[in-house]
Amino acid sequence: SEIARHAGSFDWFCNTVPALMLDEEALSSMQSDALIIDLASKPGGTDFDAAEHWKRHVVWALGLPGKVAPLTAGEIIAKTIFHILQERGLADEGNNW
Repeated sequence: SEIARHAGSFDWFCNTVPALMLDEEALSSMQSDALIIDLASKPGGTDFDAAEHWKRHVVWALGLPGKVAPLTAGEIIAKTIFHILQERGLADEGNNW
């Protein structure tokens, strides 16, 4: 909810969240030469129609981490899931990565 308020100060924005992060309000207030890199899975986190309307440069690198470093990306995801399970008391604290 705070992105649009600060978007005008971004030189670049890298999104990994597959939920709308850069909506029309945020995109309209961004600098015209700002670079947007959206790594999120479909549907992405950028309103691509609004980005085109406002002539914002968006690189949609769908699934890039898994394409260029699948083992590392998989390990990071597995560790993150494990830590979430630990935080929720659903995984044994003794089984660490």
